[in-house]
Amino acid sequence: MLELIKQNRLNYLIAGTRFSKYSAKAAVLTRVKEKFWFCRLSPNGNILHYGDCEEKATPTPEELNSKVNVVDLLDLLTGKDCPNMKDRKKTNASLAFSLVKERDPPQSIDFIAPDEKTFDMWTDGINALL
Repeated sequence: MLELIKQNRLNYLIAGTRFSKYSAKAAVLTRVKEKFWFCRLSPNGNILHYGDCEEKATPTPEELNSKVNVVDLLDLLTGKDCPNMKDRKKTNASLAFSLVKERDPPQSIDFIAPDEKTFDMWTDGINALL
């Protein structure tokens, strides 16, 4: 049963998700209107592809201009532990998660999920990969 759940989460990551872009102005994160980015796992489960996209687009991995090997991911951070959530006021950090690629200097791919289901599916899937 656990293997079935794990495969379900990985399939969700393979299908990918469109995330809203946010900008950090002062101590508040604000959503950038009509700006989106997409992230998806390669079908073999080895690479996360990500990049800018249009509002209704579902880009293929080849259309996304950035990628990171799953083996290069060091950690998954959630909530206020995320680098993009530190020292932010008036921001609901419960849907935030970050994939840490490097520690010195710190580098991460920062996400804010559109809803709780997306947050749960992504964090479960990333934990399964790690």
